[in-house]
Amino acid sequence: MSSASDTPTGLLYVVRDESSSDWYPLVTQHDVIVLTENGVYRNRNQLPQCRQVYALANDCTARAVEPWAAVIDHDTWVSLSLECQQVVRI
Repeated sequence: MSSASDTPTGLLYVVRDESSSDWYPLVTQHDVIVLTENGVYRNRNQLPQCRQVYALANDCTARAVEPWAAVIDHDTWVSLSLECQQVVRI
C-alpha cells in the first residue's frame, strides 16, 4: 500500500531559454521549475505559479547572475528528476 509521500511530485520543467511562455498554462501548483542555461536570466514575474523554482548553480555562476530562486547543484537536479512524474525541457 502506498502513501501520499510515495507519490511522485508533478512535472519538472527544465527551462533553458529566457523568453518562451506558451507552456505556462500547463504548469500546476504541484510542478517544479529548474532554470538552466539562459533560463537563469528570468525574473520571478516571468514564470507561472508552481510548487518551487530552482536555478542551477553552475549556470548562474557562468553567467554572473545573482539568482532569486533556490540554487541547486547537478546532483540535486538529478534527484528532482527522479522524484517527478516526468521531465519537460523548455
